[in-house]
Amino acid sequence: MPSISSLLEKQPSFQEVNVSSDGYVIWLAWEGELDHNVGQTLQDYGGLCVTSIENQALWFFFSADALLALAKLVVWGKYNATTALAQIFPGSLQVGVGQSLSVSMEGALARQNITGAAAELQVWVHPRLQELGANIPGLSYTQAAAPEGMASLDWTRLGANPRLPYVSSQGWYALLRPLGSPLDKAFQAGWRFLFERLESILREQKLKYSLNDNYLMVPLENLGKLRVWVRELLLALSGIRQFDPSHYWPCVSAVVDRRGLNFNNELPHKVNINWDGLMPDYPYMSYRNAYLLGEGFAIQDLSFSCGNSTMDTWCTVRMADGESRGETLPLLMSGQLLGGRKPCFYCGVGSHDPARCPSHRLEPVPRGFWEGCSELALGDINEAYRAIEMGLNRKGTAAYAGLMDREGPAGRVLSALFAVNDVIQPRSIERIWKLSGKDIHAEPEEEHSPAEESPVWKLLERFRRASPNDLPGLDKDTQAAIARVMRDWRLRSLRGFIAMERGDLKTAAALWHEAEVLCSSVLHQAWHTFLQARLHEVQGRFNDAMEMYETVRRLLPQWELPVYRRLVCRVKMGFAEAVQAQFADEIRADPALFNRLLVDPELERGHVALMTAVYPLWQDARKKCVAERAELDRLGRELRKWFPPEHEKAAKFLERIDELRRESETENYLACLNVCRTRPKLEEEMNAFIQQEIRRLQERFKAYLGVLEVVRDEASWFPFQRALVEFNRDFNTCAGILNQAFTSDFHSPEAFRQAQASQPVLDEKLAKLEKRLKVLRMVRDATLFVLILLRSFFWIELVSLILCMIVMCVLLFFGDSFNLLWLQRVIKFNFWELQKVLLIIISIAALGMASLRSTLTFEKRRDKMLEEARVQREAMQRARLQKAREQREAQLRKAAELAELEGGMYVRNIEDE
Repeated sequence: MPSISSLLEKQPSFQEVNVSSDGYVIWLAWEGELDHNVGQTLQDYGGLCVTSIENQALWFFFSADALLALAKLVVWGKYNATTALAQIFPGSLQVGVGQSLSVSMEGALARQNITGAAAELQVWVHPRLQELGANIPGLSYTQAAAPEGMASLDWTRLGANPRLPYVSSQGWYALLRPLGSPLDKAFQAGWRFLFERLESILREQKLKYSLNDNYLMVPLENLGKLRVWVRELLLALSGIRQFDPSHYWPCVSAVVDRRGLNFNNELPHKVNINWDGLMPDYPYMSYRNAYLLGEGFAIQDLSFSCGNSTMDTWCTVRMADGESRGETLPLLMSGQLLGGRKPCFYCGVGSHDPARCPSHRLEPVPRGFWEGCSELALGDINEAYRAIEMGLNRKGTAAYAGLMDREGPAGRVLSALFAVNDVIQPRSIERIWKLSGKDIHAEPEEEHSPAEESPVWKLLERFRRASPNDLPGLDKDTQAAIARVMRDWRLRSLRGFIAMERGDLKTAAALWHEAEVLCSSVLHQAWHTFLQARLHEVQGRFNDAMEMYETVRRLLPQWELPVYRRLVCRVKMGFAEAVQAQFADEIRADPALFNRLLVDPELERGHVALMTAVYPLWQDARKKCVAERAELDRLGRELRKWFPPEHEKAAKFLERIDELRRESETENYLACLNVCRTRPKLEEEMNAFIQQEIRRLQERFKAYLGVLEVVRDEASWFPFQRALVEFNRDFNTCAGILNQAFTSDFHSPEAFRQAQASQPVLDEKLAKLEKRLKVLRMVRDATLFVLILLRSFFWIELVSLILCMIVMCVLLFFGDSFNLLWLQRVIKFNFWELQKVLLIIISIAALGMASLRSTLTFEKRRDKMLEEARVQREAMQRARLQKAREQREAQLRKAAELAELEGGMYVRNIEDE
C-alpha cells in the first residue's frame, strides 16, 4: 500500500534551511517495475527526484512544466500499459547543509495512504493547480472518484490531447569569455587553442553558436543540451589543464535563462553578470538550473549567505566524479564580506568605505598572531562565517564591534580578516614611522618625546579617532602643519591617508610619492611604495600594482607581504590557476600563510582554485598528524609504564602529550604542522629524562648498597647475634631488594618501575637499620672497650703483682744488706696483710692505667680491626667470584665442545648419506 509518509521519513532532516523555493510536487506510485521512460520524461521537463523507495517516489518541479510532463506521460500511457498513479499538488523544496534536499507539503497531503492499484496510468491534479493549466492547450480535467486514501479534496483527473507536442518552456544561453587582454600573445595562442577544442564539441553536438568581441554564445533549447554543454566544457578544460597545460588559458562562463533575452551580440551586456568577478573554469548558473543538471554534477556554493539566498542565487558546478578538479577544502566565506562595491583600502571588504573601516579602532597586531590562529579548526571558521553573516545581515556594519568584542571563533576570524593588511592600517602607522631598521614587523626602540616639535603625533591621534565628517578640518590643519615644517615626510604621509579616506585617490598617491622622496630610510620608502601599489590594486589596475609590489620586494627582500599581494592581484585578474603552485610554495616556506588564505576576502575570484591547490598540503599534514597522534598515544603508554601517576615530572610530560593530542584533533594546517614538529622533540626530551632517571636510580641503589655494606660491617661485630632477629630480617629484606635490582635491567620499564616501587621500602628499612645500628654500635664499642680494658688491666695487674712479689722477696731475704732492716721486719711479721694492701693498690693503679691506655688507643685499634676484617672479607668474596667464574667458563667450554662434537657427527652423517 503506497504511503507518502514512508517517503517523507526517508528525507534528510536538518535544523537550518539554506534555500527554499515554492513549486510543484509529484507523488508517483507504481506496481511492478516502472518503465524508465517515465522517470526520463519527468527529468527532461525539469523534474528533480528528491526521494524514492521501492514502489514510489517524490518529484519536484520549479515551474508549470510539471503539467506538461504529466500530459506527455498521459499520452504515452495510452499506448503503453502502465499500472501507475501520479498526483501533483503544491509544495516547496528545501535545501539544507551539504546540498541535501527535501520537500514539504500540507499536513493533509502528507498523511495520504492509497489502497488498491490503478489499472492504468492515472494522473490526479490538486484543485489549486487546475487554474494553472487552464491556459495550456490540450489539457483537460475530469471529475472522477479518487482512490481511497487520498486527501479529501476536489481532485480531478488529467487528460491530454495526443496530437499536441507539449513542448517545455525551458531554454538557456551559455556564455563564455576568455580572460586577459586580446593584444597579449599568450591570450591569442591560448584562446585560439581552446576555441578550436570548443568548436569541435559544438559541431559534434550540433549546437549553434555565435562569437562576437571574444564572447562565445551558445543557445541551449532543452535540458539535454544544457547537460551536454556543461559536461563537455568541464571535461575539455580539465583535459587541457592535465594533459596540455602549456595551451591552457582561463576563461569565465555562465548559463542564464533565455526568458526576456534575445540571441544577439548585445546579449553578454544585457545579462546581470559582473564578468570581472567570476572565477575561471567553473560555469556560473542559478541554483535552480544547477539542480536541473541532475546526477554527475556537484554544486559549489560561492559563499555562506543567510536570508538572502534564493533559487536564483548564483553558484558554480563541477563534475561530481572529480574529473574536472581535485578535492577542495570545505570552506565558505560570509556573503556579506564578499562582493559589494570597491574593496576597502585597509581590509579588502566591500561593504564599507575606508573611513568607516573597523580597523581604525583595533589594537596593533601582536607578533605570532597568525601562528596563534592554529587553534581555529575549519569547522570553527565555517561556523564563524555563519555567525558573521547572520550578524551583518541583521545589523549591517554596526555588527562588527559586537562580533569582535565577543570571545569565540567569530571574533577571532574577524580579527584575522582585518590583520591581513595590518601594516597599512591606522593602528600600525605610528609604529612604522618610528622604525629605523629594515624589519617592518619589529617594535620601535624608543618612544617619541612629548617635547618633539613636530605636530604629527597629535594629528595622527586625531586621525585615528576622526569620523568622515572630521576629515576636511583635519586635512586643513595638516596642510598648515606642512607649511610650517616643510621637510617632515610624516605629515605628507598622514595627509595621503586623509585624502584616500576622502576618496581623492590621485592626491593620496601624489602625497605618498612626495613622502617617499623625502624620507631617507629604505623601509619607509618601501612602505610608501607599497601604499601606492595598494591604491592601484583597489582601483583594478593590477599590472601597475604588481610592478610596484615587485619594487617593494627588491627594496625589502625579507618582507613577505608584497609577494603575497602580487599573487592576490593575479587571482583578481582571474589567473588563480597560474599561481596555485606559487601559493603552495609560499605556504611551505611560511605555513602561517595558510591561515591568511582562509580569511582573505579579496581571494574570492580564486577561492575554489586556491582551496583545491592547498588541499594536498592540508591532506598530507592531516595524514602525518594522524600518524603523530598514534605516536603520542604510544608515548603516553610508554611513560605510564615507566612512572607512576603521582610522579611530578612524568605528569608534566603527560600534560604536554595531552595538549599535543588535543591540538592534533584541531583541523588546522598550522596545528597539524606544530604537532608534527613538536612530537619528535617531546620524545627526545622524554627519552633523555628517562635515561636521566635510570642513571639517578642506579646511583641511588649504589648508595643504598653502600649504606647496607656499612650496616653489615658494623653489625657483624655485635657479640650477641641471637638478639638481632628483627634486625637481620630487615637487613635480609634490603639485601634481597638490592640483589634483585642489580640483577635486573633498568632499561626495561617493568624492572625500572619495580625498582622505583621498592625505593620507599628500602628507605624505611635502611632508616630503621641505621637507627638500630647506633645502639648496636654503642654496644659493640662498649664491649670492645671493656675487652681491651680488661686485657690491659690483666697484663698490668699481672706484671705489677709479679714485680711486687719479687721486690718483697728480695727485701725479705736481702733487706739487711740494703740497710732496710725495719722494712724487712715489717714484711716478715706482716707479710699477708701487706700483700693484701699492695694488691688493692696495684689493682687500682692497674685499672687506672688500663683505662687511660684503652681510651687513648681504642679508636685506632678498632679501626684497624675493622679494616683487617674488611680486607679478609673482600678476599673471600674475590675467591668466591673467581671460583664461580671458573665454573662458568668450564661450563661454557664443555658446551662448546659438545656443540663441536655434534656438528662433526652431523657432517659425517651427511657424508655417509
